[in-house]
Amino acid sequence: MSETSSAFIALLNLEQASDYITVGMTALVAYEYIITIGAEVSLIWRGAWTGAVWLFIANRYLMVVSAAVETIPVNSFVSWHILISV
Repeated sequence: MSETSSAFIALLNLEQASDYITVGMTALVAYEYIITIGAEVSLIWRGAWTGAVWLFIANRYLMVVSAAVETIPVNSFVSWHILISV
């Protein structure tokens, strides 16, 4: 096997491991959101809108938006880099 194809296989293995980790973490966060939605509705959404409520909302939902925004360009770049190197 040539050095280029070995490097390409190593890059694909890293990409696959990264994808598995991303799927696992996404499933874990989705599970946590699902099991806590009842408590969130009763304690946060039906209560007074205090600074603590705003902090909770920012912490809980901006993290999801940030993760989505950060993940999309990285995967596109890696895919583009793999296509160029072939």
